[in-house]
Amino acid sequence: MAIGMTAGLLGLAAGGQATAADGSGDLNGDGRADLLARDTSGVLWSYRGDGKGALAARTKVGGGWQTYKNLF
Repeated sequence: MAIGMTAGLLGLAAGGQATAADGSGDLNGDGRADLLARDTSGVLWSYRGDGKGALAARTKVGGGWQTYKNLF
């Protein structure tokens, strides 16, 4: 679920709408796949994978990402 999730599905899971998502691999060094997503206002969010196909609650990375077309 984590890596194959589309931006639209991620938006629903987050309670908002995502304009871009990227399965960036392991962002925090715990050996589990994580995701990055940008919402419609340009805020970048991190979703930590739990290793079982689910994602933890999102964590705000920062704002101003609406100027970028892609996240990778």
